[in-house]
Amino acid sequence: MKKTVSTVTALSTAIVIALGGIALGGQAASAAPAPAPAPAPLDPAASAPPSDVGPAVEGMAEQAIVVDAPVPTAPTEDDATEPTEPTGPTGPTTVVPPVPQEVVTRAATFSVASPVEGAVYPTLGYPLSIATTEASFSYEVFDSVGRSVQRESGVPGPRATRPVHLSDDAPAEQSVTVVVTSADGVVLGSETRSFLVEVPTSPAVTISSPRQGEVLRTPSTTWAGSGSFVLEGTGVAGSWLHYSYEALSGQAGWGSDYDAPVVPSDGTWAIDDGLPYGSWRATVRQYVGVGDPASGGMPQPALSRLSAPVTVDFTLAPPVSGAAPDAPAVVPVAARTAVPTAVRIVPVAQRAALASTGSSESTPWTGLVGMVLVGVGAVTVLLARPRASRG
Repeated sequence: MKKTVSTVTALSTAIVIALGGIALGGQAASAAPAPAPAPAPLDPAASAPPSDVGPAVEGMAEQAIVVDAPVPTAPTEDDATEPTEPTGPTGPTTVVPPVPQEVVTRAATFSVASPVEGAVYPTLGYPLSIATTEASFSYEVFDSVGRSVQRESGVPGPRATRPVHLSDDAPAEQSVTVVVTSADGVVLGSETRSFLVEVPTSPAVTISSPRQGEVLRTPSTTWAGSGSFVLEGTGVAGSWLHYSYEALSGQAGWGSDYDAPVVPSDGTWAIDDGLPYGSWRATVRQYVGVGDPASGGMPQPALSRLSAPVTVDFTLAPPVSGAAPDAPAVVPVAARTAVPTAVRIVPVAQRAALASTGSSESTPWTGLVGMVLVGVGAVTVLLARPRASRG
């Protein structure tokens, strides 16, 4: 009997322990989050129109929405301070910063009035005219390939006009971009213009002196070792001359600063010049200019392209004698020695005879007697002088 009671007691204890383990396992399982159910396979009927979908499909869709939808929760303080991760991939975007209102307003404060789009200019250049509300501004002109053609700073407003010169080989079709900047460095903007320049080419000049290969024996000028000469020829009346010299024998220390001479009305021109002694090459060209180069002022674009160059080679050399012809020649003058001459004594009786009114027959005898008396008197004087000196 006692053995039976102990067996029952052990069996009851084992059952209680088993039930306690089951209870603990259930509590732990209820604390863990339940795994999300696997998505149900799509039924072919899901791609059918809504009219063909039965109630069972509608119930499935409603169930999927309930399971997959996240439960909205109120953001905590920690969530507000941390950036949220993007929920999915996004495409690349370009952020364009807004243009400041100051730039937009100032960009409309200038305009390029010239050159005019599509215009034809009969000069080797064009007028640049800029109008602006700025009190002072700067500008820069670029050609079609981006090279700077002309620039200027501190230009007073509200309007400025400047001539822009083109090179002699500039193409007829022109396209320029004008960039305008305010006095404080703000770029107001730029404008581009396309236009044409149509100018003729002047005919070539002729050089008459010096002749090709001529040696000019010329006296020295103000500068020692330099000679003066005249470069002359013919050209178109009213044309401007462009001339230059090239040293052919290594001369140094020379240069020129001159206004372009204008061909006179008769078509002949002459240029007085001076260069160091040696061999030279002169090149002369002509073109049609505007105004008078001697009057000064801002030069204007030419009305023609430069003519073909005409050259002449010559040599400047000192005179053969080596003496400057301007110096007066010194001729020695010999002093003449004074030669004493005998004193001619004119008898007084002859002068008295001229005044006589008597007979001319006694004149010879009277003269002879007078001469004798004069001779005696002279001898007497000569003999008396030594005695007087002794006394």
